[in-house]
Amino acid sequence: MAREQFLHWPDNGTDSMRHSTGNFISRLGDRQLPHYGQIVLLALLLMAALETRHITNEFSRDQRAQANREQEIHLATVMAFLPAPVRHSERTIAVFAYAFYVSAALWALQLGIPWTPWGAAVAFTGVMAVHFENMNWLTHATHAENMLLILYAMWYTAYGREIREALRAGRFWTTPLYPRWVFTAGVAYLCIFYTNAGLNKLIVSGPSWANGTPLQLWAAAMGNARSFAGSLIVSHRAVAAGLQIVTLVAETGAVLAIVFPRLRVLFGLALIAFHLGSMRLFGYRFEANAVILALLLFPLDRWITQSAVRKCERTRSGRSIPLDAGPFGRALRARFDVFGGRGEAETKSPDRMGVA
Repeated sequence: MAREQFLHWPDNGTDSMRHSTGNFISRLGDRQLPHYGQIVLLALLLMAALETRHITNEFSRDQRAQANREQEIHLATVMAFLPAPVRHSERTIAVFAYAFYVSAALWALQLGIPWTPWGAAVAFTGVMAVHFENMNWLTHATHAENMLLILYAMWYTAYGREIREALRAGRFWTTPLYPRWVFTAGVAYLCIFYTNAGLNKLIVSGPSWANGTPLQLWAAAMGNARSFAGSLIVSHRAVAAGLQIVTLVAETGAVLAIVFPRLRVLFGLALIAFHLGSMRLFGYRFEANAVILALLLFPLDRWITQSAVRKCERTRSGRSIPLDAGPFGRALRARFDVFGGRGEAETKSPDRMGVA
C-alpha cells in the first residue's frame, strides 16, 4: 500500500463519490492508524460522562420532580416501554449512570471488547432517555454524542477480534484499524442532523423564522439581555435577522459538506459560532456539539494521522510491551504506548502497513 494512501484517505474519502459511487462504496473498508479515532472516542466518553454527571446532580433531580408535579409526562423516548414506576424512579437513572461509568472506563482501557462499548452506549442512552421521560421538554444537545457512541460501538464490534489481537501483540497503535466507513458515517450523520434542524425550522415557521423578531423575543425573555450581545440583538432587528439567517443557512446547507469536503470547515465554524452564541446568551449546554463539530468537520483526521505516522516511523524500534503482563496491564500499557513499540511480532513499518 502506498504511503500516501496510508497517511490519509484521498480527499477525506468523499470526492470519489461524485465520480464513481461503486468505487466509493468499495473503499469504505479502507483503514488508517487509530489515533484520530481514539481521540474522538475518548472525547465522546468524556463528554458523555460530564453530561451524565449533570443529569444526576441535585438541580436536574429537582427539575424532574417539578415537571412530574406540573403535568403528566407522556411517552417520548426509546425507554417508554419501561413500567411507569421504573420510568419515573430516580434509581433507574442512577443504575444507568453507574453502568455507563463502569462500561466507559473499561472501554477507554480497551477491556471487555465488544461488550463494554455497547454497555456504555446503551447505558448513556438510558440515562438520557429516562431523564427526558421525566421532563416536560426535550433538547437535542445530547443526540449527536449518543448516536456517535453507538457508531463507535459498531466499529469495535465489527473489528473486535482484530483490535483484541493488536492489543495482545502490543501493536494497536501501529496497525491500521480505523475504517473509512466510521469516519464517513459520523460526518454524514452530523451533517444530516443539522440539516434536519434547519428544515424543521423552515417547515414549521417558514422563512419568517429568520426575520429577527423571534431572536429578539427569545433574548428579551430567556436570554442575558443585559450583555453586550443581548442588548445588541434586542435593540437592532437587522443584527438579529442576520444572525438567524446565517444560522438557518448553516444548518440547512450542512448536508452539502458530506460530498464537498472543502465546505466542512466553513459549515463547522458557522455552527460552532451558533452554539457559542447560544451558550453565552441563553446558557444552553452545547459544549459537546461544538467539540464534535470541530472533531468531525475540521481536517483533524488528516493532521493527526500524518503526525502519528511520522512519530511511529521515528519510534518503530521502541520499547515493547511485555506479553506476560495480565490483561489489565497490557490494556493499560497499550492505551498509553501511543506510538507503539514491538509486540510478539516485528512491527511493520508504516510504509508497509497494508489494509486487510
